[in-house]
Amino acid sequence: MVKCIIPFAHRLSKLSLHLTSPELLIPFLTLPSGTMPLLKTLILLINSNVFNIRLDLPPVKVFDGTPQLKTVILGMSSPIISIPKRFPLAWSQLTCLKFEEPIRLRTFSEIICQCTQLEVAAFHISLHLGFFEEDTDDVDELENSDNGDYNAPDYVMQDDNDDTSILIPQELLTFSHLKSLRLAFTGRRDFDQLLTNAFAMLCFPTVESLELIGGGATNPYPLANIMASIFPSLPSLRHLSLAYMDSQIEPRSLLTLCPELESLALRFSGTVDGLALLRSCHDITFKHLTSFALGVDLTYSSILDDYVEEFCACIEAWLYQCPHCKQFQKAYMHICEDKDEGRYSDNFVSAQEASKFLEYMETRLMRDVLVPGAFELHTKQLESYDELENGYNPYKFI
Repeated sequence: MVKCIIPFAHRLSKLSLHLTSPELLIPFLTLPSGTMPLLKTLILLINSNVFNIRLDLPPVKVFDGTPQLKTVILGMSSPIISIPKRFPLAWSQLTCLKFEEPIRLRTFSEIICQCTQLEVAAFHISLHLGFFEEDTDDVDELENSDNGDYNAPDYVMQDDNDDTSILIPQELLTFSHLKSLRLAFTGRRDFDQLLTNAFAMLCFPTVESLELIGGGATNPYPLANIMASIFPSLPSLRHLSLAYMDSQIEPRSLLTLCPELESLALRFSGTVDGLALLRSCHDITFKHLTSFALGVDLTYSSILDDYVEEFCACIEAWLYQCPHCKQFQKAYMHICEDKDEGRYSDNFVSAQEASKFLEYMETRLMRDVLVPGAFELHTKQLESYDELENGYNPYKFI
């Protein structure tokens, strides 16, 4: 692979490596400084959960001399990426940074403190103890090794466990360029206070689009305290997406902190708790809302009627509370079958049922504030979340 890159490396502006084995990345990491002076975009994806760290790996210099590098997308579950001084990207100059695989809490806190120029950011934070359990000794040795010049951010440590400790800025850290932020959380719930403390020291005054994902449908991570910490620092927020919220959340108290919202997307596990959360959104006033997307992961189709009813009731309530609002243009609902094992049912929601629900929504809600074709109802089982993001849903909620 490296032999193929070297002849034209000095002209590369974008490099995308999709590897089946993590060991294949090592020759690339050991390329000399200044190999890719024109590189602007770097994508590294590895389809493996195991990374055998070689302790004799020389200090990584391939990222030195990349003054134009602005966009980095990383998809690998590996201890080596959890140690910024052993993976010395030019964090401070990046404008777009996305982690497609989970990273440990300490890694997130150390990296985010260096990325004040970001315009687009996406992080998947794991709160599992022993996230890289098999490699703990190697990680400790790497963290204590020397890697030349490395300026650690100014922070204080909370919790002395490597997998769950978090580095908190001593002063309020403002991200004055950030427009889009995506945060996904998985793992144990007893580290909620650490995250809350960290986000209380991060300010996002220019963020217009926020996605918060609380684990999955079967075990949602408690987002309530995190949201309460983040929302007051989001005066520019226009587009909000919340997936798999826990029952502790009070949407009214949180969403009233976002009076300028233009689009809202919610995704629930298809339970009674989800219905209660949706119902609690009725009495929130949105003066500028133009679109609402609802996603529901259902185990049984019998509760679908209730979700369609609450979906319509929410929109009715919002329009009633703001009768002069003429901007609302799009109502989108996606029904997905939630199965832990086995195949998905081809006829979980039949085409006839979908047509019936769509007709019901249009008859009940169509009025002069809604444009023709304002409603969409989809029941297709998605092969991947990318299909949802890049397909028919313009307001992605996962």
